[in-house]
Amino acid sequence: MENENEKSLLNKINELKIKIKKILLNKINELRIKKDMSADREYDGLSFSSSINKKIDMENLLNGDFLFCRPRSVDLDYKRRLIQSSTGGYYTHCAIYIGNGEIIDAVWPTIRKIKLAELLKEYRYIAALRIHGNEINLDRREKIVNYAKDQIDKKYDYISAISSPIREVNNVIAQHLEYQGNPISEKSNNQEDSFFCSQLLMEAALASGYFDHVQDEKYFQSSNWTPNGLAKFGYGDFLYLIGYLGDEVDENDYFLSGNMGEYDEY
Repeated sequence: MENENEKSLLNKINELKIKIKKILLNKINELRIKKDMSADREYDGLSFSSSINKKIDMENLLNGDFLFCRPRSVDLDYKRRLIQSSTGGYYTHCAIYIGNGEIIDAVWPTIRKIKLAELLKEYRYIAALRIHGNEINLDRREKIVNYAKDQIDKKYDYISAISSPIREVNNVIAQHLEYQGNPISEKSNNQEDSFFCSQLLMEAALASGYFDHVQDEKYFQSSNWTPNGLAKFGYGDFLYLIGYLGDEVDENDYFLSGNMGEYDEY
């Protein structure tokens, strides 16, 4: 009888944990939707050059290109679901293409190097973006790749990844909406041995020297960016779209529709 009571109590605790997790995920989604809807209304710095769904192949990529990944909604453990929900929007992960069909990205538990084909299997599709001028600047592309290679096997910063949307709201959205906030006064100089995915991309861009001539300081704090936010606010300012990898491109994709306020049901 005592064992049955213990088993019943454990079942109730597990059910409660599941309910709490669902509430947490839904609340994060709700906050992200509100943030993106507000930004879409107020921020006028984006212009969409094309409404055409441009499919590309791996041969169209250059080393140093940034890859933004649209998630699937199945076969995700709780930790990955929490990261996806907290970063929100159409793109929940990003990676750096390093050439020869390989990418480097920051995932739990460490920064890895894998084949691009493997990444495509993990996500619904990928949007490929490039830093302005990198099509002719081989030196800058090599600096991005070399920086990324130096970070392989370093730890994934799970806590910073989960909390990055809050910093993004405070430091980027607030600036565009002309709210009062803490100014960003210095370039990022990450000395940590851990990264999350969008932070790795921004640190690589900084290491390449691209931002040395940029006066707008909103980019200089790499830990303030989610994948979705980096795609959204970087597009047009310092990134441009190359095209899409994969066969399941959503017609409501951000670069086709200008909307990052819709979310999958998990």
